[in-house]
Amino acid sequence: MSEEDGNIRQAANANLVSENIVLGHFGRCWRGECSLLITFLTGTCVVGAVSVFVFWLEGRANSGRWSADSLSAIFALGLFGYVLAWVWSGVGLLRSSRRNYHLGRTFWPMVAGIYGGFLIIAAGWIIIVAGPRIAASVISRVAGIYP
Repeated sequence: MSEEDGNIRQAANANLVSENIVLGHFGRCWRGECSLLITFLTGTCVVGAVSVFVFWLEGRANSGRWSADSLSAIFALGLFGYVLAWVWSGVGLLRSSRRNYHLGRTFWPMVAGIYGGFLIIAAGWIIIVAGPRIAASVISRVAGIYP
C-alpha cells in the first residue's frame, strides 16, 4: 500500500467521522470510551432533554383536546424514553468507571459506578413497579375517576 492510498483512506475516515460526530459521541459514551465527566454530563443532558420533552407533551395532553388513546401513547412514549435514557446513561457510566478504575483511579470511578448501577435499578423499578401505577393513574384521570 502506497503512502497516497493511506492518505486517501485517512481522508475518507475523517469525512465519515465528521458526518457522524453526534452519533459517534453517543456511541463512545455508551462504550465507556469518553472520560467519566463527559459521560456523566452527556447522560445528564440526555435524561434532562427527555424529561423536558415528556413534560411538554404532558402539558399539551392536559389541555383536554386529546383522546384516551393519545394519552396512553404519550404515557408509553414517556416511559420508554425515560427507561432508555436512564439505561443508556447508567451503562455508559458503569463502563467508563470500569475503564477509569483500570487506569488506577479509585474514588470517582467507584462513585460513578454506584450511580450508574442506581440508574439501571431505577429504570427496572419504573418498568416493574411504577409503570403500572402511573398507567392506572393516567387511565383514571382520563376516565374522570380520580378523587
